[in-house]
Amino acid sequence: MTAKKRAIPDICRLMAAFLVVANHVSPLENINITADFILTRVLARMCVPFFLMVTGYFLQTDGALPDKRRFDAVMKKMAVTFGAAALLYLPLNFYNGYFFKNPPLVILKDIVFEGSFYHLWYLPALLLLLPPVYMAWRKFGAGPVLGVSLAVYLIGLGGDSYYGLAAQVPFFKSFYNVILAVAGSARFCRVPIFLSLGAMLRTASAPKTAVCALGLAASVAVLIAEALLLRALGVMRHDSMYLALPVVMYFLFSLLLQSGGKSDKRLRSASMLIYVLHPWCIVLVR
Repeated sequence: MTAKKRAIPDICRLMAAFLVVANHVSPLENINITADFILTRVLARMCVPFFLMVTGYFLQTDGALPDKRRFDAVMKKMAVTFGAAALLYLPLNFYNGYFFKNPPLVILKDIVFEGSFYHLWYLPALLLLLPPVYMAWRKFGAGPVLGVSLAVYLIGLGGDSYYGLAAQVPFFKSFYNVILAVAGSARFCRVPIFLSLGAMLRTASAPKTAVCALGLAASVAVLIAEALLLRALGVMRHDSMYLALPVVMYFLFSLLLQSGGKSDKRLRSASMLIYVLHPWCIVLVR
């Protein structure tokens, strides 16, 4: 199947948006804690990588270089969305006394690394990291950049789900504590790899459907086992990054590219609205 014929089904964006909501409300918590953990702390962790891969795939053309006009359009859209969302959540920040409890430098740091509300971190992360990744794509190509991005991801694991293991070495503990003190988390480290993976799959030959399905099933099983083991060991500082996650996303995205899905602007708009507005709905319901 050629790259021109590939399309990401927009219904998947909507499903991913609902998984983001599930991550913030823990729908199975009162039924089974382990099931809720697998849903919200493992499977739902595919959502951000999926959105990042869609962005990378969209920017990469069928030729050698990513598209400058698409890059400008994505940056503009993300900036406008982040600005509007930040204003939308100002009342909640005032209501919970955030601006009265924190000095200006802390507020600025939170806006840069966390967004103006807990779910908005994705937008400033993309605004900060997409430009250097994009420039590296144009100079070196998505493949080589993917290798560097993988190294960044592996480093980030030590400040996330593998923190308890990394912190046993004094040097690594000091290193990650500095990162965590500045950025609050290491989840920024997962942005370059999934952007680059999406761009690479635009022009790369995807495995056959049966191979993708088998690879996805096996890698998801490994992902769940990895998460449960780390949870049992009590070493997780956060749960947004796993060793098996890039493998899962490679097979999942490759499988979606072969599904023959169609683009639907209404579904894309709905998924963005759900992502931006759902914390307001949670607050109003509670």
